[in-house]
Amino acid sequence: MKALRVLVVGGGHLGKIHLKLLHDHVASAGSPKIIPVGLVDPVSTTRESLSQQWNLPTFAACEECHLPFDAAIIATPTRTHFEVARSLLLEGKHLLIEKPLTFTARDSQQLIDLAKDRDLVIQVGHVERFNPVFQAARDCVERPRYIELHRASRFTGRSTDVGVVMDLMIHDIDLMLHLVDAEVHRVEAIGVSVFGDHEDMAQARITFTNGAVANLWASRCSYTPQRTVKIMGTNGFAHADLTTRQVTTVIAPEEVQAKRLLYNRLSPEAKRHLTDQLFDQVLPQKTFEVPGSNPLLDEQADFFRSVANGSLNQVPAVDGHRAVVVANQILAAIRAHAWTENSFGPRGPLVSIDQFTNHEPQRQVA
Repeated sequence: MKALRVLVVGGGHLGKIHLKLLHDHVASAGSPKIIPVGLVDPVSTTRESLSQQWNLPTFAACEECHLPFDAAIIATPTRTHFEVARSLLLEGKHLLIEKPLTFTARDSQQLIDLAKDRDLVIQVGHVERFNPVFQAARDCVERPRYIELHRASRFTGRSTDVGVVMDLMIHDIDLMLHLVDAEVHRVEAIGVSVFGDHEDMAQARITFTNGAVANLWASRCSYTPQRTVKIMGTNGFAHADLTTRQVTTVIAPEEVQAKRLLYNRLSPEAKRHLTDQLFDQVLPQKTFEVPGSNPLLDEQADFFRSVANGSLNQVPAVDGHRAVVVANQILAAIRAHAWTENSFGPRGPLVSIDQFTNHEPQRQVA
């Protein structure tokens, strides 16, 4: 199998991790050998440091790299994804683009069309899709009807060109869309800015055409990091803590799922028995720990196999596009949210206490 030559674009937090994993990559069955060819980053000190660490040529821009390569990993700020990806697709390069695919749905669709015309692979870096803890919880529940996703982190100062929806919540938007086999029907959301022009905390409620409902909450200024997924389906419930790698499930027996165990129709003795044994025999709770893995490494391997074999990757560009569409619907709902009954009151994420206490008409915040 032909080796793949890979360029990393972006030497920030994720770019450094991708670069290390490329050097650690071990080819396996169906996976090609990987040759890192260089790094692109506009910051000279970053280039110097990574060049010395990995003994690689570095470039200030993609246009300066004249070395032959087959694929690129784009780990630049979100608002630069489209231009960087477009230029590389025009050069015939396969791409792994960190989440989100782009900032706007129009841009993501353009990249999809461009890649299709040139028979090129685009994979989106929704790494939680490769998390075995999420996969274990997903596999326990049939036909999800209610989903609750919480994601919080301390303030890192990264990805400040976008708000928490595109920075963190985008992970859970992708997981939600992966779980529910239906179109989005309604989006409601609120958000608040703490440090700047973009929302740092956000909550969204998504209703699907099949009746499923999802609640998403994200914060990037939290005291305690959190990454949890709750899924309620037709056969039971699963709770996954992606940080501790623990999954808790309650799977209802056949008689409960078929509504044959209706409390008000039971005899007094049967009612007492059900009450006494409910959590021991009827609805037992099971907790287990999922073995650890490296989802980012698995994500890279999936991309490389797709490029080498022409197989469909697990997070194709169309999935990244769907997540961008919903993220923008959430952002629109945040901007439109009215914080008071006064039509001149504050709207959007820049609400402040002063705006609540000031009775003068307030300028609307777009």
